[in-house]
Amino acid sequence: MFPNAPHLERFGITGTDVAVFSTMDPTLRILAVDNEPSVTLSLSYIFTGPRYQVTGVASGNDALARLDATSDGYDVIIIDQKMPN
Repeated sequence: MFPNAPHLERFGITGTDVAVFSTMDPTLRILAVDNEPSVTLSLSYIFTGPRYQVTGVASGNDALARLDATSDGYDVIIIDQKMPN
């Protein structure tokens, strides 16, 4: 179903789940916020390809600083709910 991202099917993501992206900017900007580097690295692996730009940060403060510094913002923010501090 996903010729450029077959690994998405392992997570139960179907073509109808991502159909909304077809009308958006060709690059989906994702901010991943997690204190465990392996999680942000995994998200970078999952969202591989020219349509995705993943930025990983390790804390809520880093995420706020990144949001303040980015004029275009992000399309999706994935946040760990149980981070320290």
